[in-house]
Amino acid sequence: MDDDDDYDDEPIIGIDLGTTFYCVGIYHDHQVIIIPNNNGDRIIPTQFSYYKSYLHSRRKPFKNYEENSNQQIIFPKILIGRNYNDPEIQKFLKKSLLINIIKDENSDKPQYCIINKDEITKFSVDDIYTEILKTIKRISEDFLGKEVNKALITVPVYFNNEQREATKNAAKKAGLHIIDMIYEPTAAVIAYGLNEGLEKKKY
Repeated sequence: MDDDDDYDDEPIIGIDLGTTFYCVGIYHDHQVIIIPNNNGDRIIPTQFSYYKSYLHSRRKPFKNYEENSNQQIIFPKILIGRNYNDPEIQKFLKKSLLINIIKDENSDKPQYCIINKDEITKFSVDDIYTEILKTIKRISEDFLGKEVNKALITVPVYFNNEQREATKNAAKKAGLHIIDMIYEPTAAVIAYGLNEGLEKKKY
């Protein structure tokens, strides 16, 4: 980031948290800048590996969901804010053949059960969402050179109140205040209208 770039003292980032990938951007100087991570990646998998007692954000998505499925942490967006016995969740689990997503007996929510040799580690879906948003916050701060505390985030139209609240809570734990949640189709229309306006100004 060039020192001459004058970003707001309280920048607001925009987060597109997809099912398999996420990206984060900021509006600056009449354009949207997609923020890269330290490796230069602008589209990043919403997936983790777990080894040496740490979660590691993946640079490349898993190629085969059936391979090493006991160690995969994938698709948190599908699971967030839902009960394990939700028919849609059960349908998804059968279709995906994921066997490391189990029921949390204390909350009836799905959770990830990672098996590595003799070690068993469990993560709630909220934990994974929080880790993703912590990573997004860190990437943004590294790029902008200043603290980031506010964000807009896109969510699917089908998200119910529980899913939206679970997303907000995960963001809060990550140190982000969600100032608004925008439905994904609405965000697409806004982006299209913004780009159209910028194109017309060129003529």
